[in-house]
Amino acid sequence: MKLTKLITRFALFASILVINTPAFADNMPTQNQQFSAEPFHIEISRTGRIDFRYVTNLSFKTSGFVDVLYADAGQRVYAGDSVAIIEMTDLLAAKASALASNEKADQDLVRAEKLYREKTVSEDYLEQAQTTAVQTKSELNRIEYDLDKAQIVVPFDGVVVERLVQPGEQVSSGAPVFAIASVDPKNLIIRLNLTQHEIAHVQRKMPAVVTLPDLKTFNAHIIAISAVADAQTGLYELELAADLGAHKALPGQWVTVDIGVESSLKSFRIPMIALAGITNGQASFVIANGDQYQLKQFDILHMDQQFIYVPAQGTSINIVTRGWNRLLNQLEQ
Repeated sequence: MKLTKLITRFALFASILVINTPAFADNMPTQNQQFSAEPFHIEISRTGRIDFRYVTNLSFKTSGFVDVLYADAGQRVYAGDSVAIIEMTDLLAAKASALASNEKADQDLVRAEKLYREKTVSEDYLEQAQTTAVQTKSELNRIEYDLDKAQIVVPFDGVVVERLVQPGEQVSSGAPVFAIASVDPKNLIIRLNLTQHEIAHVQRKMPAVVTLPDLKTFNAHIIAISAVADAQTGLYELELAADLGAHKALPGQWVTVDIGVESSLKSFRIPMIALAGITNGQASFVIANGDQYQLKQFDILHMDQQFIYVPAQGTSINIVTRGWNRLLNQLEQ
């Protein structure tokens, strides 16, 4: 009998706890905050890298074995400098042979023309001599061209970015031997990567501020935006032209790039702590209207570690910033 009464009292106490639990949760304090619509403005700050915009490959215009390389990576070179030579022993021997053949063909042609005038040889004989003279001259010209192109001459003042072959290696015509870049300051750019959300807010000619490691700053502007994201990182590359002025920047140097994005579009700037979730690319917040609450979705304009920006619907909005998770559970019931 005592055991039955004890079980009955325990069941009654448990039922009271179950009934009162929602009431207890409802009384927990929540915090609402009103946000006013404001022009959409964000600062995109990323680490970028000074780089050459254009790098030119230099190559031989003839095949052969590399004899001498006069430059190496990092070395300054100047327009007109000879930086590489192909081994020319075979070419010189070929030129001597071609020169002798051409001289003989010219002599044979003179004799054939004389004999033809004397009507002692046929017209076919004369044409054969003419053809041989043309062929030997063409071969001589080809070998002389190869000799002339058996060296690489730098087309502009620059710096060697990379040496791609070693002395003694066999190279084909057009195969890169050196990669060089112009030292013109206009050839220096800043490269950085942005996310798919950030890339939607930038455009060509948009200004930026670049901070060097010594904290000196200079202006820049966007000149190129990649159309396709990197397959591995999913990021988009930006190129910015630098207005260095008196500042000195070095290729490979890491810098900080700040891009200010402004728009006439009105938006709400909401702390991330108020975010109830993201579904299908839309942000969810618990909206407070007096003592009534509603879960509402918004398109996302931008988000960072502190704030999420959504299009403004009206001049202001009252959002639950703390305790929304408890309200969310009730709204979903």
